[in-house]
Amino acid sequence: MKIYQVGKPEIRDLAVNTGEHTNIMIEEHGRGVYLYKFKGEDAVQLDTYAGLHLPIQTTALGKSILSRLPRKRVDSIIDRYGMPAITDRAELHDELETIRERGYATDEGERVEGMRCVAASITDSEDDPLGAISVSGPKNRIQGDRFHEEIPSKVLRAANVIEVNITFS
Repeated sequence: MKIYQVGKPEIRDLAVNTGEHTNIMIEEHGRGVYLYKFKGEDAVQLDTYAGLHLPIQTTALGKSILSRLPRKRVDSIIDRYGMPAITDRAELHDELETIRERGYATDEGERVEGMRCVAASITDSEDDPLGAISVSGPKNRIQGDRFHEEIPSKVLRAANVIEVNITFS
């Protein structure tokens, strides 16, 4: 897949620059599928691996992808797979709107207790989601300006590079 080929070096650089765990995910049949992960020097061990399928709305990666899908498609996914880790459909749609506006999603221990994640979608020239990338780490390291500014900036920058490289490769 093109996102895998083009994203792999950016994910590695992101892991080296942050010291944390980085990922690429795609949406497949309404589920999140990890394509690639790379561990920075300080990364903790997580249960993710290439090929792992998860409920898409339980991760920052998945929420960033969902934020780029039409509401009808999001509702179809929720109807099919339920809402693990989320209790209110309206709250999910509000969160997806916020993600669309700021450009990145966060996860504050929704899937893995004690972990935080920042993710951004990778879109094509039509603004349709191709996948997403993320940085994850323990709450004690991903907090304050690092959680709200530094890592989002790095993730958005890497996402933009991947989008440009996909378009012109």
